[in-house]
Amino acid sequence: MWDLLFLIIATPALICFFCMMIYGMVSYVVKQYRLLHSFKENHEGKFLSDEQMKLVRKIYKKPFMDNRVHEIRGKLKSKEERKYINQLKINSVYWPESELKGKNEYGKVGKWTARVEGVICFNSFYVTRIDHVDILSKLKPLYTLPRVFKVNPDFYDLSHVLIPMVLFIMMFMALIGYDGDGGYDIVAYLTLLFSALPFFIICRAIYKNHLLYEVSGIFDWDREGDEIDMGQTGRIGDVPLVFYRDYIEDERECIIHGKIKLEPHFHIEPNLINHKSPFFSLSEKKRSLGRCLVGWLIITAIFANMTVNFYQSGFYHEFLHFTQMHIKPKVIQDTDDAQLSLLKSGDAIKLDHFHLSPGQERGYIDAYDQLDEPFLEQLTQSIASKVGALVVDMDHRSDFSALTRAGEQFVNQQGEIYDQLIAAKQKVKSQVPLKIEIGERKFSTKTFSLKDLQTQIFDATAYKSGQTLSAKAIHQQVRQALIGYLYGFVTPMHASVSFFRPIEKELVVYIYQPIPVTKDVVAEVETMNYTMNFYRFWLTFSLVMLIYTLVAYLTARRRYDHLTW
Repeated sequence: MWDLLFLIIATPALICFFCMMIYGMVSYVVKQYRLLHSFKENHEGKFLSDEQMKLVRKIYKKPFMDNRVHEIRGKLKSKEERKYINQLKINSVYWPESELKGKNEYGKVGKWTARVEGVICFNSFYVTRIDHVDILSKLKPLYTLPRVFKVNPDFYDLSHVLIPMVLFIMMFMALIGYDGDGGYDIVAYLTLLFSALPFFIICRAIYKNHLLYEVSGIFDWDREGDEIDMGQTGRIGDVPLVFYRDYIEDERECIIHGKIKLEPHFHIEPNLINHKSPFFSLSEKKRSLGRCLVGWLIITAIFANMTVNFYQSGFYHEFLHFTQMHIKPKVIQDTDDAQLSLLKSGDAIKLDHFHLSPGQERGYIDAYDQLDEPFLEQLTQSIASKVGALVVDMDHRSDFSALTRAGEQFVNQQGEIYDQLIAAKQKVKSQVPLKIEIGERKFSTKTFSLKDLQTQIFDATAYKSGQTLSAKAIHQQVRQALIGYLYGFVTPMHASVSFFRPIEKELVVYIYQPIPVTKDVVAEVETMNYTMNFYRFWLTFSLVMLIYTLVAYLTARRRYDHLTW
């Protein structure tokens, strides 16, 4: 009773709560859009140059495209670290000291009248000038410095930052587990989502953290500079720097590599001084890499164990058996003893491009991978010449009545070549390159009898409609009929191998009919392929990271020794 009452009360309340959240978000976005749209309509014609646009993109890390400059005047209000003028959110990397000092005891900023200029990107306003301070001019000396790739010891190594991502995937993999019902089809896509994208982002972040701004020249400490958390202020030329006095000598030439910091004021924070790091410890770096090496060793061992368990699972063995039997059997195209001897008991094979005919013994199929072309051509010429002599073809048009009469005469005279055909059949049967023992199983094969041979040569229905009975056409028809009589027809055979007798040239098999490859079958196969690739990818990835960490640990002194102070 109480549960039902709670459900009746809580459900509408939750719905109202979410609706209010959605309404608030949508209304905020719409309000900001309308305000910015009104500024765009009232644009007064001031624009940023291409050089200034490049500088704005570097400062705010946004793909600015609209170079129109808009001006806003009004009371500046602060709310939860956000600043607004006339209800429009203002984004800026700089606020005047007078505004910062206007904070009360609760850390809130009072209202003050401001005049700002800026550009719009993604329905947001970004400041380029505030009151009389040109932000672009103040930051230009910093962002026009050369940026070079240097080993930054203050940032974590790739092998460190990837461990949490891999542990998350491993946990996700262990929780779901493959249940044979397509579970890993979803995991494959989630793997792409939670590994490929973060991996790209992490690698990009690491690369950017090794890109440091370079400034060189005579360093001067500010004599009256304020001391802040990171040290004291100084400068090289017109480039301000903040660092501890103990590490940089006054009025000495030096080269600084560092990053731009925008708070509490614009400056360069050194990471390297004369290519050395004051706070870098080689021993601590090696200890860190050692811990990382142990972590990747454990991760690789776990992935190896999970991969072995998968390949030993019943699901995988069923899939492997099904694939070998019905999707990708071994294709046998010739009767090479070396190839047949490599077949193992249980191997699924497909006999392709073989002429198959019933064997002389029950339960056997004769397989021919090649035809005896000289013998076949000689026999074809012998019969075709006799047939051609009986056919009357005065104007090179089909005369099927003459063909019928020729057939009747051939039947009366077939004793002349009857023995020749019987001898040819015996010769072919005595030279069978491969006998296939199928036991009591039935397999449909077809060969021509002498009567079928006669029909194929002399029956008008065996020829194409309107076909001219030229010598070439008769020769081709006789050849095809003889192939069907002597060797049988090309018929694919699917079978499971028992064993091969190389001396007798006999292959003992169990024939079967493969399952039709439907969409459902293809989907199941693809799911298992996703699963195998899933395990292979993460095992390979962990092995690569293990080797990478090991190499980094062993070469730490050579890579980082030059950074020590």
